[in-house]
Amino acid sequence: MLRTAEQAAQIFEAEHPQVTDCLGALGLAGVRYAIVGSRTARLASLMLGTPDLAEPDDWDLQILPEDFELAVDRTRAEVRRDARFEIPTGDGQLMCFAADDARAHIGSDTIQFMRLHGLVSVNGRTFNTSFSSEAFAASQQHRTLHFAHDTETITLYGLRQGDHRMGKQDLLRAAATRAVRHPSTESYARRRALQAGWDDRLREFDAAAACKATEFWANAIAA
Repeated sequence: MLRTAEQAAQIFEAEHPQVTDCLGALGLAGVRYAIVGSRTARLASLMLGTPDLAEPDDWDLQILPEDFELAVDRTRAEVRRDARFEIPTGDGQLMCFAADDARAHIGSDTIQFMRLHGLVSVNGRTFNTSFSSEAFAASQQHRTLHFAHDTETITLYGLRQGDHRMGKQDLLRAAATRAVRHPSTESYARRRALQAGWDDRLREFDAAAACKATEFWANAIAA
């Protein structure tokens, strides 16, 4: 069943009223944030009527670095300062980065957001995934919530490439967000990919997501 973004967002907000209220308050306080990752895929799956995706287990936000401390204060988040991450990828590489890592508990949900201390590295190649004012401007507001442009989610999932063996659905979730990209943002998507430093590995992941996105659309129309 196809839905508009507004219809999907209404369902989305009703599923998690406490987090919706929290994020609405963040926006009113001037925090420039956008929901990224599995929750953007959840919104997309509601638009597409896609049953393939598991329910996300937490909330990932991108926040402008200069708004990080305000977000920590308003959500009463616990912060690990200068945390070091080494994450095995689904294709046998190692993703590394350092960040201030904030986690806030809102009811039964957990919100996570970071302030990166530099570039993300995958086997020595570096990528700029920091959230910028331009990336915030490219986010989509549906009802009271801001959702990151799908290029942000594709970049993050393309770096990690987690699969079912890792308990992840990175390609499927990237494809869902890719399927609902507004055509008017294609030029931004290309520019953002260039800014982030996409390499052949990320471009191949994006191509696979775009192919799966076409399949999602075909199934949604046929339903």
